[in-house]
Amino acid sequence: TAGLYQRELLSSYVSQDVIDEVSNDITLIPGGERVEATVVFCAQKDFKKFSQSSAPEKVVEALGRLIEIADKAAISHGGIMDKLVEDTVMLVFRQSSNDNGHVLAACQAALEISQTFAATAASLKVTTGIASGPAVSGKIGSRTGKLDFTLIGNPVNLAARLKAQAYKASTTGIIACPATIRLLKGRARLRFIERTEIKGRSRTFPLYELMEIR
Repeated sequence: TAGLYQRELLSSYVSQDVIDEVSNDITLIPGGERVEATVVFCAQKDFKKFSQSSAPEKVVEALGRLIEIADKAAISHGGIMDKLVEDTVMLVFRQSSNDNGHVLAACQAALEISQTFAATAASLKVTTGIASGPAVSGKIGSRTGKLDFTLIGNPVNLAARLKAQAYKASTTGIIACPATIRLLKGRARLRFIERTEIKGRSRTFPLYELMEIR
C-alpha cells in the first residue's frame, strides 16, 4: 500500500515514462536508444514581461495553468510532458509504430493548447515550436550522479529555436519545421511567414505557421 501511494505521489512530479523506466530497469545505468520523435516547445506569450510586473503567486499560477493545459493535451494525444524549462514546457511524442502518427498527434496537441488558451481569455496566447526527426531517448547522466530520462538531439534544439520565433505566427502561435510538415503528408494547412536566420543553420530557414489539421 505504501509503495502504491509513493508511486501515485511520484506521478505528480515526473512523467509516466520515468516511472515505467525506474520500475523496469533497477540498474539505472545511463544510456539511450535512437528513436523517431516529434518535440513541442510551448510557452505563454510575453511571459517574461508578465513575470517582471506580477507578484510571485501570479507567476506560479500562470505557469501552473500552462502545465495543466499542456499536460492534458499531450496525454490525450499519446505524448508526455517531459519537463518545464524556465517558462517553457517540453512535450515529447515518440514514434510507437512504423507510421508517422506521432507527428500528427504532436500537431493536434499543439493546436489544442493554442485553442484552449484562446478560449480562456483574449489576452492569453502561446508561442509554440514543433520539430521532428531522429533523437536519443533514455537515461542521460552519470553512473554516480543524477539521471534524467529525457530526449536529446536535433528536434529538441530546433523546436526550442522555433518557439523563440513563434511570436511571428499571429493566428495560432505555432511554427512547424519542414520535416514535420513533410511527415504530415498534406494534412496541414499552413501559412508561410518568412525565411530567417536560425542559430546552428548555415542557410536561411523557412518559417511556416501551422493553421489547422485537415
